[in-house]
Amino acid sequence: MDLEKYSESVLSSKNAGALKKLSESANGRRVAGMLDENRLKQAMQTGDGEALKAALHKILSTPEGQALAAEVKKAVDGR
Repeated sequence: MDLEKYSESVLSSKNAGALKKLSESANGRRVAGMLDENRLKQAMQTGDGEALKAALHKILSTPEGQALAAEVKKAVDGR
């Protein structure tokens, strides 16, 4: 999957506004603060799936990450 094309499709979708709002929410900022941005960027550029999987696991193992994931699912599903 081409990550840039996928990102563009998400950002231009009907759900883009809701997803942007979630990313800017207090919980979205808390979850973003849990991540090492440089490490994630490097993992995406090199295709390091294990590092990406570990980052996702780290996020989803927290109440904040679980709540944000549920809100993202609702936004994507259009609920």
